Amino acid sequence: MSSMLKRRFSSRRGRSNSATTQDTQNRASGLNDDLPPPYSGPSSSGTENEDTEVCIDEAIAREYCVELCPHELLLFRAVQGMANLPGFKKWPFEEIAGFNRAVSPHHGIIHEDSSDRSCVCHIDPTDTSRWPHYGKSTFRYGAFPGLHRGVLLETDWYFELKQFPKDVETTHDVQRIFDSYPQVALCPHHSLLGFADPQRILTAIKSYKRETDPILNRKLEISLESYDVCKHCHSWFRFKLDTDAYFAVSTFRLLGRGQSPKDPIWLSQ
Repeated sequence: MSSMLKRRFSSRRGRSNSATTQDTQNRASGLNDDLPPPYSGPSSSGTENEDTEVCIDEAIAREYCVELCPHELLLFRAVQGMANLPGFKKWPFEEIAGFNRAVSPHHGIIHEDSSDRSCVCHIDPTDTSRWPHYGKSTFRYGAFPGLHRGVLLETDWYFELKQFPKDVETTHDVQRIFDSYPQVALCPHHSLLGFADPQRILTAIKSYKRETDPILNRKLEISLESYDVCKHCHSWFRFKLDTDAYFAVSTFRLLGRGQSPKDPIWLSQ
């Protein structure tokens, strides 16, 4: 195993090198309250063809986890189970909810009065009455250009503009607010704030119902919308603004075909 892969597995297997397979499985299934290690931004170089397995021990590969959110990990067996579901690979592709409500108290519905009953991840610890900032996650069958089809994970992180303090005036204010939230990883190589950029977020917050001209609002939304691709794992990111309601940061991650835990596409995540 390369030194880079060793670092990747070391960081994912727990806060110390003594983490066990059972401990990783417990955190992924919600059997204890130990949270996954915080995002540390490991990097890797180059990519490998999906048809080539990484030369590592099978047991180590099966212990590898993908971070769905700050409170939930995804094991390979879950990806394998989805890939083998009848009809999962047939059009129209079925969507499967990404977050498990039983895993964490930070998972639940947006609000009791909301018509949307899907499970979301709560990332604002200061407001327990409703969930103004949250993530929604789904799995489906899909592909990125140049890669094999496989299990595609889409996660959208929504931030309601009206819920931000009215005294947010600088990028330092934005940084302070996001430092109080659990750190969200869009992929193993990029954090949410690293891609979204405090200046872009500040412009979005200050735009909330500032303009009454719908054309000017739309021009601002278009100017702030942006996309990027991770050069290490091919994940796609998107920043989108709705000046009347929210800004959203989305990530699209290919998890592989679910055939082998040593699939380099899976291990890149």
